[in-house]
Amino acid sequence: MSSRYPIMTGKHPDGLRVVVLGRVSTPEQDIDNLDAGYAYAQKSIEGISDKPPIFRHFGEQSSGMIVDRKTLNQALELIESGWADLVLMEDVSKSYRNPRWIYAFVQDCVDAGIRVIAPGDNIDT
Repeated sequence: MSSRYPIMTGKHPDGLRVVVLGRVSTPEQDIDNLDAGYAYAQKSIEGISDKPPIFRHFGEQSSGMIVDRKTLNQALELIESGWADLVLMEDVSKSYRNPRWIYAFVQDCVDAGIRVIAPGDNIDT
């Protein structure tokens, strides 16, 4: 199956390195919903690269209005270190809920040469 997104070549010889973000907002939401969000996003990029994807998942139960979150900070460390080729999330609200922070996050990724795909929002940088 080919991807609906343009093919990309990762910068790492071991494969396409993908940071996958997930988040559920409230304790009433099942934490297992994270896995469904990861699967949805990952399926959308099948065939995007001739190299095998190496996925690192970062998700938690937390309000997206909270900026300082443990798993997002861990993902940011990988992004800032140059580990990632691609940041993938079901929709951009998996990073933050505040549009100011969403825009800054996506722009920081783009500035670092990291592609961002959020299939739920039809975003592909």
